[in-house]
Amino acid sequence: GTDGVTYSSRCELKRAKKCDEKRVKVKHKGNCSGEPGARSKCATERRDVVEIARRQNSEVIIPECNQDGTYNEIQCHTSTGYCWCVTRDGRHIPGTSVKDKRPWCKSKRKKRKGRGGKTKKRKACNSKDRQTFNTALIKVFKEEYDRVNVTPPPTSAPGLQSDEFGTEKAIVIWKYNELDANKDGQLKFKEIRKFGKMVKKLIKPKPCAKRFLDFCDKNADRSIEKTEWTLCLGVDIKQLMIRPSSALQQTPDLPALSSGPSSTLSAYTPDKQERKETSQNCKEERETALNIHSQEPNAKHYIPACTPDGLWENAQCHQSTGYCWCVKEDTGNPIPGTATYRIKPNCTFDNERELQGCPFDQKRRFLVDLLGDLTEERRKALLEINNQTNTGPEDNLSLRETVVRWKLKLLDTNNNGVLERSEWRPFRRTTLKNKNYPRKCRRSFLRYCDENKNNK
Repeated sequence: GTDGVTYSSRCELKRAKKCDEKRVKVKHKGNCSGEPGARSKCATERRDVVEIARRQNSEVIIPECNQDGTYNEIQCHTSTGYCWCVTRDGRHIPGTSVKDKRPWCKSKRKKRKGRGGKTKKRKACNSKDRQTFNTALIKVFKEEYDRVNVTPPPTSAPGLQSDEFGTEKAIVIWKYNELDANKDGQLKFKEIRKFGKMVKKLIKPKPCAKRFLDFCDKNADRSIEKTEWTLCLGVDIKQLMIRPSSALQQTPDLPALSSGPSSTLSAYTPDKQERKETSQNCKEERETALNIHSQEPNAKHYIPACTPDGLWENAQCHQSTGYCWCVKEDTGNPIPGTATYRIKPNCTFDNERELQGCPFDQKRRFLVDLLGDLTEERRKALLEINNQTNTGPEDNLSLRETVVRWKLKLLDTNNNGVLERSEWRPFRRTTLKNKNYPRKCRRSFLRYCDENKNNK
């Protein structure tokens, strides 16, 4: 082309002219002059993405190119550790994504055949297209959120500067929870079939829309976890992967359940939110974190604390922010509902009472979800009664305790400070039954609260 870019076909040139509004004509057939492939499609995309990363300080996926200008068959995202196979025009090949290793991509590049056996070239979804697609889809999510919610989603903690990416993340997670009908923490493809069809019909660019679900499903198990969801929509790349210290300052979705002066920290530590099992042990991650800290001492990175035998200490803290939380000693995965602020939590759960039929991890998630719903119920009630905008904790109380006391007072119709069976029955029939909580957890919850079994 006259713009110095090598186009794979005349059709590609026309598309750039019409869709990208480039003033370009055919200069001659063959590669452009200069280094072979220097201004090919891959090289052009790489140059544009590097510029975006430099300007926005974000870890976007930077394509790797061969000497002839085609895409390297293996592409990787260094921040997340994922690698996958692509076609010669850079299109992601579903089912090839792996973590912390390089996939085997030989014989993966297949040509599609149209009618009559002719080879049919499929349009690619490059990094620029993916960014456009994510923006359009998140915009639809926000419009939907605005229709059903009076107040905007939280962006940043009190006293901290608002961040547009924090708003995006809150909306993306809200939509995930909306789609997760059975509340099992996974979006199975069968569960979101209608949503997938809607995306293909309404959101552009079409190549990205058609591959959206497969692109999000990094481990190819036909279901999308919350980390996969936020990662493929770009909100984790902007926040968690690049600026972990600032991510810790984002307003959480739910209040903490642990003891201590915590006000509104999420059930998971944001730096390790919904973290997957990792092959690295604690000492390896600590060494990596210390190396990063030595290079960027002002970045306030989280440094894991380890036991002498290489396991994770059950209580972890982020020194710069003051937040602490409990983790599983073998994997370092955060335990829901254990976050505290400026106080080390008690992470010994041997004496914790059992909620019948509700395993420990499920119990923690259930309590976090329940308290989050009660917090939202209180916020809406205060807005309706007197248009009160300050829905935070009361003096000398954490938000958790404020919400629990408010709900107790609401249910205590005779004002004797005790919930009797007749008073808690409506709560069981409405709040507990109407929500998609785990069945055994909600059925046993009120009996669990009645520790002395006196029906009060």
